[in-house]
Amino acid sequence: MPFKAPGMLTSWRSYPVRIASLAFTWLIVITVLHLTLNTEREARPVIKMGYMPVVTNLAAPLLDAASLEFPSTLRFKAIKFASFAEMAEALRNREIEAAFIIAPLSVVLHQQGEDVRVVYIGNRHESTMVVRKDLTASSFADLSGKTVIHTTTAGTNGLVNARNATLLLAGSLVNAAAISEYIRSAGPEHVSLVAMGYRACQPAEEDILCAKYIKSTISGENRSYEKEISELKDNSGKRFFSRENLDFSPPTDFFLCTMLNRFSFVLRAERRPDGNIDLIRVEI
Repeated sequence: MPFKAPGMLTSWRSYPVRIASLAFTWLIVITVLHLTLNTEREARPVIKMGYMPVVTNLAAPLLDAASLEFPSTLRFKAIKFASFAEMAEALRNREIEAAFIIAPLSVVLHQQGEDVRVVYIGNRHESTMVVRKDLTASSFADLSGKTVIHTTTAGTNGLVNARNATLLLAGSLVNAAAISEYIRSAGPEHVSLVAMGYRACQPAEEDILCAKYIKSTISGENRSYEKEISELKDNSGKRFFSRENLDFSPPTDFFLCTMLNRFSFVLRAERRPDGNIDLIRVEI
């Protein structure tokens, strides 16, 4: 006759139930804690404004300062985006109420039927040189021997977002042949030529032409691009020859930027642990 221990059998059967009950209780506790700690308790109306770190570095502190002006009636919240395309999509979907964006993109959004309007225009010359307070520099000559950090909008966005690239190079027409030679020597299985264009938002003919040149030289083609480079001054380069732009975008900039193969080195990007990128000069 089989022997049964009722107490042990009941305990064994209830064990999974107790485990499930504990797990369910833990899930409820975690959910409540998440909602308690991560839900904003803001009595004031919140206006969410999109920005990109590289383009509008002062967006977050400016919005904090603006919020202090309305301590009981309004709060501005800075929302960081990785690209203008993402920011534009957030505006379309009403995920944000405002954005620090470039003027051409606002025009495109308006042409696409989006209900947007420009309320403030600033940063006319697109860049500002700043130095530490303890430096007495008042001119570029005073910066001799000092470390200077220079960033670009489109190029910087391209480098930061190329997260899956095993080898990352930055360049232009002035070192296009060096880039081609470096790529041929490295012998990668796949090569992606990304023309970042104007503000990483609109295509730029000089970038596309540079990509064509690099592709053709990697493939061993021997053709001249001098005529097409010269013609740039009649299309995308016309802004360098406008009288109203002479004080910050003179014709000399155009010729300096289109001097094909002026330099025989490449700029190899190396990602740092903090997420920033160093450009290392590599002679060819």
